[in-house]
Amino acid sequence: MDKKTTIHSLLRRQLKKSFGDSFVIPAQWQEFIELINDAYREFDMDRNMLERSLELSSYELLQANSEMRAIFEAIPDLFFRLDYEGTIIDCKAGKTSDLYIAREKLIGNKIYDIPIKNISKTFKSALEQIKETMSIVNMEYSIILDGKDNYYEARLMPVMENQVIAIIRNVTERKLAEMALFESEAKYRSIVEESHFGVFIVRNKLFRFVNKRFCEIYGYGYDEIVDKLGPKYFILPEDLPIVKDQMKKIKEIWETARFDFRIRNKSGEIRSIKATGSYIAYQGNLSFIGTLLDMSKEKILEEQLLQSQKLETVGRLASGIAHDFNNMLGVILGNTQLAKMHSSPENKIYEYCSTIEKATSRAADFVKQLLAFSSRQVLELKVVDLEEVLVSFTKMIQRVIGEHIDMSMILSPDLPKIRADITQINQVLLNLVVNARDAMPEGGKLTVETYAAQISQEYAGLYPDLAPGDYVVLSVTDTGCGIPRNVVTKIYEPFFSTKTSGSGLGLSVVYGIVKQHKGFINVYSEPGKGTTFKVYIPSIDDAAQEGEDLPEKIIKGGHETILVVEDDEDMRKILSEILRSLGYNIVIASDGEEGLDIFAKRHDEIDFIVLDVVMPKLSGREVYEEMKKIKADVACLFVTGYSLNGSHTDFILKEGIEVLQKPYSFEDIALKIRESLDKRKTLQ
Repeated sequence: MDKKTTIHSLLRRQLKKSFGDSFVIPAQWQEFIELINDAYREFDMDRNMLERSLELSSYELLQANSEMRAIFEAIPDLFFRLDYEGTIIDCKAGKTSDLYIAREKLIGNKIYDIPIKNISKTFKSALEQIKETMSIVNMEYSIILDGKDNYYEARLMPVMENQVIAIIRNVTERKLAEMALFESEAKYRSIVEESHFGVFIVRNKLFRFVNKRFCEIYGYGYDEIVDKLGPKYFILPEDLPIVKDQMKKIKEIWETARFDFRIRNKSGEIRSIKATGSYIAYQGNLSFIGTLLDMSKEKILEEQLLQSQKLETVGRLASGIAHDFNNMLGVILGNTQLAKMHSSPENKIYEYCSTIEKATSRAADFVKQLLAFSSRQVLELKVVDLEEVLVSFTKMIQRVIGEHIDMSMILSPDLPKIRADITQINQVLLNLVVNARDAMPEGGKLTVETYAAQISQEYAGLYPDLAPGDYVVLSVTDTGCGIPRNVVTKIYEPFFSTKTSGSGLGLSVVYGIVKQHKGFINVYSEPGKGTTFKVYIPSIDDAAQEGEDLPEKIIKGGHETILVVEDDEDMRKILSEILRSLGYNIVIASDGEEGLDIFAKRHDEIDFIVLDVVMPKLSGREVYEEMKKIKADVACLFVTGYSLNGSHTDFILKEGIEVLQKPYSFEDIALKIRESLDKRKTLQ
């Protein structure tokens, strides 16, 4: 080894120990000793570097530890260090208000012993789970402090030396906000779900949300519609362009819009819809939200009301026509009967008059049909057993319908009685059966059925002309061609007919008769599947016995003085002629004012008055009221081309006054006047 080379102190100590203080390194060991010496020096260098590094690391660690402690102290969470038995080794509170018990009282005690409800059981269960699984446990719990609920989330993590770190966060504000949001969502969802409106959201041409009412209207379940079907699937093809155009306009102006359309629901029914909606952002996408109402019932009621109003208008027109026509027929009939009185049966003129009389009678029947349609025909109401009417009707109707029709009757036992005009009920039956026959030219089945029905307030609300109560139902069903939908709304209109022959009054007469009986008629029909007409007539509780047939009456005249007040000149002349031929003294007046003036001057000598109801200047009612002031027990017979069911004649029934409807025959007017005069004499 070179003398200049310094031997490392540790190596020198080892050499002295082995060779003494004055050692000499043999030549053969020189290289070996040098290598050892170099190794010691390199070790010193490494140690110095390590020590420097440790110094720096300790400083950095202390710095990092200080920063972490600052962060740790700033975090607003609770920290507990526990052992597996639940003993609190250390704890820290971000907010002192969250550490409900002083820290000094917690250290060394078990967390199970904290005197707050739910804490003990909750943490004990979590620690047992950690001991078993050595995994992180998350949990939630709540406690009541100062009368208020406080909510917490806790995470427990196992660490070395059988210890557990528990990090606890106060989430009361968030929890209360979530609960408020949930309650708000539940409230509004309940409002939406229980709404009478259908509610929907459409995005990308599909329904993304629908409520319960929407499903009821459309007939599909929620899962059948949402994300699977769109508006196009339901809307009728003819309404779809209108809806598309409206949707386009809404998108351009960004306003709420209202539009009407029709849909076909799952059962195939067509429903009228009124919708309102606008565009919104829903789940991050442009969507259309809307509400809709099923207006089908309202549409039907509106159509029925319009139809009823139209028929009422036509009815008033028909009634007015019938009034004027009856006056003309009265003149024709009166003159014809007078001509017959002045002729013998062997005379050709007598035969001609009889022919005119028959034609006039047929014309009068036609007018009665007009009045029946307009609900202004005079009815002879009696207590009627509908079953007896049907049995009697069946005997003659078979000849009318022919052998190619198989007719059957289903009559309900113990059917309640009705108050009706038998002639008019027979007319209803005849018209309905003939219509059914004509619908089955190749033959078919005709069923006439009766039964009792109770109409509820809810059902009656579907039809403006139907009142709740007890009814007897007459049903006439055929298996014929049926009635197209576009025709059903017109079938009760006078002179409307799908046949090549006939007057077109058949069903309009039925409608009028039923309405006059305070009843209701409804039709159920489908092309190719037949038709059912149902007539509802109010039933009565106690059926009164019908009186015996009256004996044939003999026409008699008299010598009393009769005042005839009639504005129609021809009727006035013919009536005066008829009454004079019976021996009466006749005084005539051309209107109400003249009649009242004559009566005021000659009331002592006038025994009876024939008074037209509708006249210019003063009406029959006004004249009658003024005459009573002059002579309280005035005797009167009203004549009218209208009926007892109009607004201008309703007082006649209330007053109990005799009335005769035009056109009347010679016998009718003669019997009525004589009967009234004789009855008056009996009472005096």
